[in-house]
Amino acid sequence: MFPGYAPGIWMTYGAHFPLGKNRVVAGQSPVMEKIPRARLELLTEARKHEVHLDDENPIHVRRGVVTAPGSVDPPVYHPYLEFGIRLKGTGHLFIEGLPFERLPYDVYLGGINQVHWGTTQTVPMEYITVYFLPGFLSDWGVGRDVIGILNRFSNSLEPKHHLIRPDRKMRNELLKGFKAMHEEFRSDEFGKQIRLRTLLVGMLVELIRWEKRNGASYNASMVTSDDWQPVLKAMKYIRAHCAETVYGREVAREVGVSETRLKMAFSRTLKMPWVKYLQICRVHRAEMLLRQPDRTVADVAFEVGFQSLSHFYRTCRAVTGTSDLRRAPKQS
Repeated sequence: MFPGYAPGIWMTYGAHFPLGKNRVVAGQSPVMEKIPRARLELLTEARKHEVHLDDENPIHVRRGVVTAPGSVDPPVYHPYLEFGIRLKGTGHLFIEGLPFERLPYDVYLGGINQVHWGTTQTVPMEYITVYFLPGFLSDWGVGRDVIGILNRFSNSLEPKHHLIRPDRKMRNELLKGFKAMHEEFRSDEFGKQIRLRTLLVGMLVELIRWEKRNGASYNASMVTSDDWQPVLKAMKYIRAHCAETVYGREVAREVGVSETRLKMAFSRTLKMPWVKYLQICRVHRAEMLLRQPDRTVADVAFEVGFQSLSHFYRTCRAVTGTSDLRRAPKQS
């Protein structure tokens, strides 16, 4: 069971959606619903994530459809940022255990390892989701604009700020951008990676501009480049060396800060210690290897950096909610 998700818990529906003149704020019209025990038990199973990114290919675009009304996607976790739009269908999106109504054209901006899952009410439910490594943004430097984009996905934001509902003009621009990214991702044309990055950054810039014009303000604004710079470097180092024995002093030395400063930077930006990010990377890589039918759990556990099977199982349960990655439901 994920921490804090108790069977029979009462939850409040309601989200903060920037709507220009028609803004809806959390708590205005909440609907109380008691989540059935069986449904919550289903939600404790963590979804396997079938996306693997690296510095050469830092962006993945997925388009999908759900045709079964009443279906529930188990919680998903991954070491990437997530930017997605719902094209059709209604339902709810649960962010860190809090449920929010999700309608067509609502946009989700997910932080690294932010636990979330969804329910489908009307079908077909269609979506396009972009997964990306935050480090590629540093190609544009780590100035105010890039920091503004990173902060928009920050785990330090309240869950309600991760889901927005654009007005007609903004959603049309986003739809065009998401569809262009999906088409580009499916192609093998020259300049694919450059265009994917350009399209993604362009959409994020326009979205944040639109939010600022409508008076949006977020508490993550106090996170600065002094926090993000060592974290971006540390994440790159950890991904490259996660199968090895990694010590905090090594990571700190690699990025040029003290261990204390590194700990503070991870806490402020990702709301987790650097060791948790290392665990996420190892478990995620283990999932990828366990898809190969000839691989055993023991072989994979040691290959991705765990010193014992018991440590591997404890970490899997802490990260995903289940110690059996092969039995964890696959992503739709």
